[in-house]
Amino acid sequence: MPVESVVVAVRPVEQSSEFVAVLKSRTSVTIQPQVEGFLTRIAVASGDRVARGAVLFEVDAALPRAALPRAALRTLESTRALRQTDVDHAQQELTRARTLFGAGAFSQRDLQQAETLQRSTEAALRVVDEQIAQTRTDLSYYRVVAPSAGVIGDVPVRTGDRVTRASTLTVVDDNESLEAYVSVPVQQAAALQGGLPTRIVDDRGTTLASNRVSYVSPTVEPTQTVLAKVALRDGRGQFRAELLVRVQVIWATAPAVTVPLTALSRINGQYFAFVMQPEGQGFIARQQGLTLGALVGNDDIVQSGLAEGDRLITGGIQKIWGRGTGDAGPSRGPGHPRHTGRPWKAGRLTMVTDRFIRRPVLSTVCSRLIILAGAASIPTLPIARSPELAPPAVAVTAFYTGAPNIGGPMVTQSGVLFVGASIDRYFRAFDSSTGALLWETELDAAAHSVPMTFLGKDGRQYVVVAAGGGSFLGSAAGRHIVAFALPRGKS
Repeated sequence: MPVESVVVAVRPVEQSSEFVAVLKSRTSVTIQPQVEGFLTRIAVASGDRVARGAVLFEVDAALPRAALPRAALRTLESTRALRQTDVDHAQQELTRARTLFGAGAFSQRDLQQAETLQRSTEAALRVVDEQIAQTRTDLSYYRVVAPSAGVIGDVPVRTGDRVTRASTLTVVDDNESLEAYVSVPVQQAAALQGGLPTRIVDDRGTTLASNRVSYVSPTVEPTQTVLAKVALRDGRGQFRAELLVRVQVIWATAPAVTVPLTALSRINGQYFAFVMQPEGQGFIARQQGLTLGALVGNDDIVQSGLAEGDRLITGGIQKIWGRGTGDAGPSRGPGHPRHTGRPWKAGRLTMVTDRFIRRPVLSTVCSRLIILAGAASIPTLPIARSPELAPPAVAVTAFYTGAPNIGGPMVTQSGVLFVGASIDRYFRAFDSSTGALLWETELDAAAHSVPMTFLGKDGRQYVVVAAGGGSFLGSAAGRHIVAFALPRGKS
C-alpha cells in the first residue's frame, strides 16, 4: 500500500519572538493657539490632509489691544506709501543738488542738507516697515497654521468657543513616518540590538512589512521591559498611528532538522514519528521517539531523535500494517524516487480493522447482526427496582465563607454594631459582645460605606447609611441615603 515519505534535511530556521507593538507617528503635532480668545473660523475637518503652513483656525483675541493689528495694519500701509513718496522726492532732490554742486551753482551746505533729507526719509520708511512687520507678526498669532504636513485628527472645539493657550484644538499626524514601539522583556533584552530584522504580521501570520530595529533604549522601563523602536520604511501608508500590531523580532538564523505536523503522533505525552529503514530488498517502518522544540510555521524543530538523511513517513500512516510487501509511495523530497518496502506490523487490531474495510459486505452483515442482538436483549433490561433496596442517600455538606465587602461598621454606645459593606445589599445590626444577629434588612443597592448615627429633634436616635453600590466588586449602582430608627416608644 502506498505511503508518502520525505528525506530529513537540515534547513535554516529562524529563532524569533513575537510581541504586540503600538505604532506612533514621528511627526505628531498637538495644535494649540498662541493667544486667548474666541474661535471665529475652523478651516479644516477631521480626516483632512493639509500641507505645511495651511490655515487651520482663526482666533479673535479678547484683549483690549486685539483691534490694533487689523486696524493699524491698513494705516501703516498707507503711511508707508507716504514715506516711500518722501524717499523718492528726497532722492530726486539729492540727484539735482549733486548736479548743481558739480556745476558750481549749489553750495556745499545745500548738498549736505539734501543728503540729510534723503537719509532721514529712508530712516522713516524703515521704521514704518518694521512696524508693519511687527503688526503682521501679531496678526499671525490669531491665525493657527499647520507646522507640518499630515492628517487632521479629532477637532474637539466648535466655532465660538473660548480658547486659551492651553487648549488643544486638534492633532496633525503624518502616517507616512511611523515607528513601532516594541516592549521587550529584560530576559530577552541581552540579545536586543540595533539592526535586528523584524516583521509585522497579521492574524494569519502573513508578513505585511519587513523592517529593522532602529533604536534600543539604554534604560529599563518600570514594567521591566526595554523599549525598542522600529522605523517603518517598508509598508508606508498601510498603517495608522496608535494601531496595535504583531511584530516578530528575528534574533538569529541557525540550521535545524524539522518535521511536518502531519508526520507526528503523540502517545502519553511523548511524540513519535515513523522512520523508513532498509531491510532486505525493501524497507520497514519503525516508530521513533522525538524531542521537539519550537513550532515554525507548519513544522516542528527536532531537538533529538532524527538525523539528516533519515527517511520520514509523512502520509498514509494508517496504511502501515502486517508484514507483507507494500509500496512506500511518492517521496516529497526533491529528486527522491518512490520506494517499495515492507510496511510496519501494527498488530492484530489494525489487521482486523483493515479486513472489515476491505470487505464491505461482511461489515454490513456484522453490523446488522449486532443490531438484532441488541433488539433481542431489550426485554432483559431492568424496568423497576427491588423494593427491599433503599434508595441511595446523598449527604451534602456546605460551608458559608461570607462575601466580599467594602465599607466599615459603626458601634453605638449601647453596643449595637451596624454594618452594610457586603455585596448582598443587606444592612445588619449585631450584638458587639456576642456577635448575634439582631436585625437585617435588604437595601436597593449595596451600602459600600460607613454608617453614622445622630439624635433627631424629636429625641429619637437615627442610623443613616449611603446605599450607593457601584464598586469594583460589580455591585449595582444606587443613589439613596437610607435612615432607620426604632418605632416611637421603643428603646
